[in-house]
Amino acid sequence: AALEAGFTPADTLFDAPAVFAGADAKASYSPRNYYRKYFGIMTLRHGLEVSANVTAVKLLDLVGVDQVIDFARRCGIKSPLPPYPSLALGSADLVPMEIVAGYAAIANQGVYVEPYLIEKVSSPQGRVLDTHQARARRAMDPAVAYVLGHMLEGVIDRGTASALNSIDLDIAGKTGTTDDYSDAWFVGFMARYTILTWVGYDQKRSIGRNMTGAEAALPAWKTLVERGLKEGWLQQGERFSVPAGVAFASVEKHSGLAAAAGAESVIQEAFLLGTEPTKPWTQQWATISALPWFQQRPFYIPREGERMPEDIVDWSLVSKSWEEKEEGR
Repeated sequence: AALEAGFTPADTLFDAPAVFAGADAKASYSPRNYYRKYFGIMTLRHGLEVSANVTAVKLLDLVGVDQVIDFARRCGIKSPLPPYPSLALGSADLVPMEIVAGYAAIANQGVYVEPYLIEKVSSPQGRVLDTHQARARRAMDPAVAYVLGHMLEGVIDRGTASALNSIDLDIAGKTGTTDDYSDAWFVGFMARYTILTWVGYDQKRSIGRNMTGAEAALPAWKTLVERGLKEGWLQQGERFSVPAGVAFASVEKHSGLAAAAGAESVIQEAFLLGTEPTKPWTQQWATISALPWFQQRPFYIPREGERMPEDIVDWSLVSKSWEEKEEGR
């Protein structure tokens, strides 16, 4: 939804304490990052790769929850989606089938195919009694799907699913971990297959301390894909195809600025054609990126409507969120 609204993977938000309107319609919700730290100036790509919660909620707040829900519906998510900031972090209860079908729409260059379980029904004599007719629709532009998938490849290249980066396939995906470690997810797609693993109980209870998506769900996914390579239904070297409307540019990964001489952390980023960054990286940004978030603040210009630390009236809301993390809630 952010890409459709004009954001790019190289755009930045400020990952720092922030307070949002909660379900009570008051400024009462302050999300926290898993590792109890803030990153400061952060690209959307980096935020996705490391599962930065504050940045995710900020992005939903800026794009608009209605636009995000509309995008999810186009991708086949039918379960109720609460229109609150925490939706960015998975506050809706979803089932594996609809999630994997939604990610498959990204893999299919934006075409959603309604999932089904029965291909055909035949009589004992082999007469076909019924066949399934695939139902498909366009969920997003192919270029948007590719750029989103390219961002999700970074989760494997540098992020929470880096345990997969030794596999010789183009893989894009996302880990997921719910509160109290009650659910662990990994959904990943390749050129021809989208696969999801989920670990949890029928009832909502913890599966174990530190049982994140990367720890609990990713290993089973990796085992299945490695078996697919041995059995031949996956082929080494399979790559994603690039549709029209996509451009590539070298960017400095921490700042999102166009790569320039002296930049050490350079990546090839995918953009919707015409949205590539033009402002060049300078050596100053190497120093800024190394600073704590509060010292980065003077170098950041907030987006219109972006919630910033200086907007917080009641700082107890922020400290309370850390206390709950400490208590394991």
